[in-house]
Amino acid sequence: MKKEKIEEFDRLRRKCDIAVSVLNETGFEESAMGVALSYYDESEPLNEWYDKKEESFDRITSELKNMDGGHNKFLEGITVSMLISAPLSWWCHFDTYRTGTTKQSTSTMHCIQKRLSKKNPLRREEFTSTTNDEHISLLQKCINDRHSINEIRDNIPFGYKQVRLVTTNYKTLRNIIMQRRAHKLKYWQDFLVALKSELEHKELLPWQP
Repeated sequence: MKKEKIEEFDRLRRKCDIAVSVLNETGFEESAMGVALSYYDESEPLNEWYDKKEESFDRITSELKNMDGGHNKFLEGITVSMLISAPLSWWCHFDTYRTGTTKQSTSTMHCIQKRLSKKNPLRREEFTSTTNDEHISLLQKCINDRHSINEIRDNIPFGYKQVRLVTTNYKTLRNIIMQRRAHKLKYWQDFLVALKSELEHKELLPWQP
């Protein structure tokens, strides 16, 4: 399944300005159980208590999901690992979200070094649809003329799409959605639409104001 998702992501990232593929999502049952422990009587066998409480997990989490200030901290325990392809202009915004988030990315320097051969030129699909073709041509010229890595990096357009593997949690995603759902940069709307279609427990997040 993961291989199929990666293949689908690879197809989408070539034709879309933003692409998202959730590879793994874990922790809902454990986080819901943690919330329900508030009602646990330790004189009762834990397995029997769990069997009775499990059916109420959806109700409990639904009641608490919007209660900031500590009541919805269970969201921190639901982790998501996803591939994201997005332009550098969008990543500059996303990088402000550091708490509870790790990111591993493709290397622009290694990518550029591979392009020093004229047999491997830049492709239009590596940039957003609104990236100026002249900017791409200028970058290609810098590469062909073997300018320094620093000069080449300084001429990479903000529309260059970079792939990153991001691991985060539902609490961070909640903050992102609340802060960016009305953002003027259209890539945020694209990201939220793609993200919503991928998550298992999307009902826990505030998609609407």
